[in-house]
Parts: sequence; C-alpha cells; structure tokens
Amino acid sequence: DAAATAYPTLADAARRLPGAHVQTNSRGEALVYFRGSGERQIAITLDGAPLITPWDRRADLGLLPTWGLERAAVATGTPSVAWGPNALGGALALTSRRAHSTDALTEAGATGGWPGSGRVAAAHVRQQNGWNLTLAADASTRDGEPVARQAVLPFGQAPGGLRTNTDRRRAAVLARIGRGTLALTLLHS
Repeated sequence: DAAATAYPTLADAARRLPGAHVQTNSRGEALVYFRGSGERQIAITLDGAPLITPWDRRADLGLLPTWGLERAAVATGTPSVAWGPNALGGALALTSRRAHSTDALTEAGATGGWPGSGRVAAAHVRQQNGWNLTLAADASTRDGEPVARQAVLPFGQAPGGLRTNTDRRRAAVLARIGRGTLALTLLHS
C-alpha cells in the first residue's frame, strides 16, 4: 500500500489504528497494544511466521522496513486457533510487498530534519518467470532530546545533556523470494 511508505516505521502507522496504542519501553522498543491487551497477548506475524524476539516474546514494530510491507491486517475479537497461543488480545498480520505484474518497481526516498535526524529507504519488487522478488532496506538516525540546562530531573538526567534513551540508530533489510505458494522471507534488523 502506498500509504505505508508515508510512515517511517510500522509503529508510526500502528498509532493510526483505532483501538491501538503504541508505547516505547525503556529499551526503545515500540510495542503495540490493542484495546488494553498486553504486548505478549497479541500475535504479530510477517508472511505467516511469528515475528517475536525469542527471549521475551515481544516484537519491536520500529524495526521493520515499512517500504517492504504491502499490507497490515488487524484481527480482533475472539482469537482463532490459527494464530496460536498468546493471541487473546488480537493479531497483526503483516504481508511483504509483491509484484502484481511482470513490471519491476523500484522506489527510493530520503528525509531529514534539524537537529540530527534522517532516514533513507528503498524498495524493489519484481516478477519474472513465475518468481516474485522483494528487496527493501531502511535506515534512520535520530539524535537524543536535549534536557533543559536548568532542569532538575531524577535518575541521572544531566542538565544540558541528552534525555536517556531518546537517541536511536536503526537499519533493517527485508528480502523475500517466492514462487506460487512457497516463499522465503528474511528480515535482518
């Protein structure tokens, strides 16, 4: 969907969903909550495979390259057994982009802001001889939020310094190759 390219991260797009709340935790992970359900009660899949961090069953929506995604479908209500365990709060099914004709499509973009933020993203989709290829890359940087010089804040926030955990550097690559109903999707963040 072309609207997906307007959002720097999937977390930014999820903030626009009715009934969804996106919160950034102390580790900088963007976690989604549907109608007050915990992040571990929501199944998130990419091309049908669970998208979680193995050690704590959380999925950081800020790590996915949005230009590599075609669709995000939200399943609410009584969860289906197809979503597996821990889907009491609903499910978010992500689908990577695919070429729908034999034409190739390549997109690239860059944004920046002052002070110290920027993003570059690119995507390429192609269909040829029954094979469908998707490649997407996204990288961004954001300097930390400054703390006022006269501020007196707890927990070691030095006046005139940067607020803890507000800076970020991230990069992600998504690759998918498929033929018919068989496909391999790789995501590296």
